[in-house]
Amino acid sequence: MEPSARKRFQKIEAILQSVARQQAAAEARARKEQIQTRRLDSRSRARDRQIAVEVRTRLDAEFKARDERVEAEWKKQDERLDAEFRKRDERLEAEFKERDEKWEARVQRTEARLDKRMDAIAKLIQTGMRLIVRIEARQADTELRLAEVTQKLDALIMVVDGIVKRPGSGPH
Repeated sequence: MEPSARKRFQKIEAILQSVARQQAAAEARARKEQIQTRRLDSRSRARDRQIAVEVRTRLDAEFKARDERVEAEWKKQDERLDAEFRKRDERLEAEFKERDEKWEARVQRTEARLDKRMDAIAKLIQTGMRLIVRIEARQADTELRLAEVTQKLDALIMVVDGIVKRPGSGPH
């Protein structure tokens, strides 16, 4: 293999190794980001559940105190509080839904970025493979030419050897 072809081949190998390292790093970052977002999402859901439990606990205590005061007032307040609960539940459900949608959008963006990176890496690998094929073809062509030149030199050496061995006889 020619030194220049070897250098080109080594450069291509270095590029392919660099691409592989970049791909591995990108995958590691994506996995780390996904784990972090899962942790954050589970923490926020737990926090929301805790808040909902605290709100319901507080409101239950208020209901008991009002129930002991006046039964009639309790019925009116019960209806009003039920409406508030529905509104709060609807609001919480809307917030949960919004968070889930944001989470899904984030996951999709991350997947899209990863897909783009994978496509770019695949293109680089294809280009590298094409370059390797070209280099190998050129090397085979060079080796063929070198073999032809070697044959011609061998034939010339045989002719010259024949002339040198018979100095006075002349060419045949």
